[in-house]
Amino acid sequence: GGRVGGRVGARYARLALVLLSAWAPSSRAHLSAVCSATSPDAPGVVTFFFGTYHLFAYNMPGQVVATALDGSEHTYQFDGWCSAGMVRTRGDFDDYRRSLGYAEPWGRRRHSCSRDEVPGGLGPVISERHNVTCYRQWGSASAPDDGGLGTWVRPAAPDSAQNCAFNSWTNGRHIRLRAWYRVSLVGFNSGSWVMHTRGTDDRLAPSDAYSADSQGSLVWPMISLPAEYPCNMGTTEAGDPKAVLLLASVADGGAACPDPPAGIAGAEPASLHACAHAFSGYSCAAECAAGRQQVGELICRN
Repeated sequence: GGRVGGRVGARYARLALVLLSAWAPSSRAHLSAVCSATSPDAPGVVTFFFGTYHLFAYNMPGQVVATALDGSEHTYQFDGWCSAGMVRTRGDFDDYRRSLGYAEPWGRRRHSCSRDEVPGGLGPVISERHNVTCYRQWGSASAPDDGGLGTWVRPAAPDSAQNCAFNSWTNGRHIRLRAWYRVSLVGFNSGSWVMHTRGTDDRLAPSDAYSADSQGSLVWPMISLPAEYPCNMGTTEAGDPKAVLLLASVADGGAACPDPPAGIAGAEPASLHACAHAFSGYSCAAECAAGRQQVGELICRN
């Protein structure tokens, strides 16, 4: 993705933080979770999965648009869908991993994401060898400067809820994901990206546009909380962009970085230790101490 500078710690590379933009329109209200998967067996490939509680259909209109560090714009059509297995939206990482790999707990394995291939014969979109990440909004207190380009997101903690919207029905019952819509990005690079969807229908519309009034005669409408990014991405009805900024992690086929990055002045140690044993291509979402501002990136290159 960017220009790699000197080595830091366990072969982590610093990249200059340059964020550029690209935008377009969307629709109404039901994106519930966003995850990605990448494998050292398919360097330069990452598949993004967009989860919804809507019943799946065979086609998803619209695209995913990403802008790279060098300013180049990349537009990707949705590749298809796979069953989410009715996993509860507030499931933890293990729940989501089983949903993506096996359509568990209640789906048919023949409709699971692991049965699907990356276009071009580049292997499965997810397997036991894939590194999976689900995303939540990065709190403003520790997030890097967004430059007015969008809202930062970061990997969700494994033991926390992996969804970014639609916690439950108002009667307390679980909301469950029915489908993952996916797009494989080939030739993609690790680093900072500006990303949004456009032209999707209600199944992947921004979660913050949901209104309980739209449920009509339902006795128990849904609670859209936390209704945060990346589930809020898309565009407004006026066509204004609703983008996320993310540190994409794309496997490059190299060896793992066994140790956390070291020698980073002003970084919170705990956020660095969380990046130990990272695969080559992993973007470390380091946090700055109070009063400091992040000005670069840390990516495992080995």
